[in-house]
Amino acid sequence: MRFGCVGHGDSEETPCDVVILATGYKLTFPFISQDLISTTNNKVELFKYVFSPALTHPKTLAFISLIQPIGPIVPIGELQSRWFAQLMAGKRSLPSRQEMRADIAVKRQAMKRYYESERHTIQVDWLNFMDELAQQVGVKPNITKYFFTDKELWRALMFGPALPYQYRLEGPHSWSGAREALLSAEERIDSPLATKQPVVRDSRDKYKICLLYT
Repeated sequence: MRFGCVGHGDSEETPCDVVILATGYKLTFPFISQDLISTTNNKVELFKYVFSPALTHPKTLAFISLIQPIGPIVPIGELQSRWFAQLMAGKRSLPSRQEMRADIAVKRQAMKRYYESERHTIQVDWLNFMDELAQQVGVKPNITKYFFTDKELWRALMFGPALPYQYRLEGPHSWSGAREALLSAEERIDSPLATKQPVVRDSRDKYKICLLYT
């Protein structure tokens, strides 16, 4: 028996052994007992999509980057990892189970702004969610403070691109180079676009060109 497929716009069948339809995935954890972490229709009960309030010790099991942001995933996973490290070191603590479940309910309600389907069960807005995580880690920048102490940085935070560097300005795992990285970000954004440097002529060249056209 022959087995193949015909792509859109093709007239000939392509022989193949297996056809993989990359239409999404099911949110399941077959390596964990359903009594601990259960999923229904791709929905999972996790505080900030990281910790389960159903566990005896919620902070001991973290799901990193289990998220679908409108924006990059990697900075979210990095901030979640910092949060987990702080919890395991005993330097931070999780809210009560009641508070965690209330936050999960709020997230579930907010999900209605997206198309209601199994495809949108862990969707978040990048900047808002990063700020939520930053509050848990203790690294959300105090923008009001910078208005009075560092106007240049304040302008970058308020009107510049939203960059993960801002979560290294203060608190645990802060970085001394975060301020400069924020202030110079637009230069790095423009740099790869400057593929052709303008030709600079001296005044004599300009004068000679003028004579040619008079």
